[in-house]
Parts: sequence; C-alpha cells; structure tokens
Amino acid sequence: KFPSVKKINLEIRKLKLASYAPLSYVLPNRLEAYEKKYDTAIRGGETFFKQVDREKSLIDLIRINVLKRMESAVSSFALTIERQLNDVEKMLESHYRKAYR
Repeated sequence: KFPSVKKINLEIRKLKLASYAPLSYVLPNRLEAYEKKYDTAIRGGETFFKQVDREKSLIDLIRINVLKRMESAVSSFALTIERQLNDVEKMLESHYRKAYR
C-alpha cells in the first residue's frame, strides 16, 4: 500500500537538500562577503535579490518536482528519490574521504 500524498508531502518537506544551499554553511562572520559577491541589486539598489533566497527557491522547486514525479508515476517517483539518495551518498562519501586522508 502506497502512503497518502499528504504523508509523502510532509516527508518531502523534511528534506533539507543542503547541497543546493551552500550559503547555509558559511560562517556568520563571512556571510557578508558572499552577500556582496552574489546578491543582486534590483530597481537601482532599492531592493536585493539575495543568493540565500535563490537557494531556498531552488529547494522549493525541487520538492515540488518530486511531488510532480509522484503524480506522474510511482516508478518515476522512485527513480527521482533513488537519484537524490545516490547524490547524498556520493557527497557524504566524498566529504568522508577528504576528511580522513
């Protein structure tokens, strides 16, 4: 039996997808330098399109894509989740190898 869409949505919302938000790992005392480099002034500097916001938007889009894949076909959903899991495992393995050389 497949779980309800509501339950799956709640689980998907728990995904951090941290590899798509590298600025969340920047130390607070270094964040300003990255903001200067990546934030974009709009309306003549009246407001800014922040990199942090772009990263959050990307993560939201990925979560929506996962749900859409589920609606399309359970097999497509499974492939998407499997790819995400493989990506996380590769990243963890890479970090582990670098840390323990």
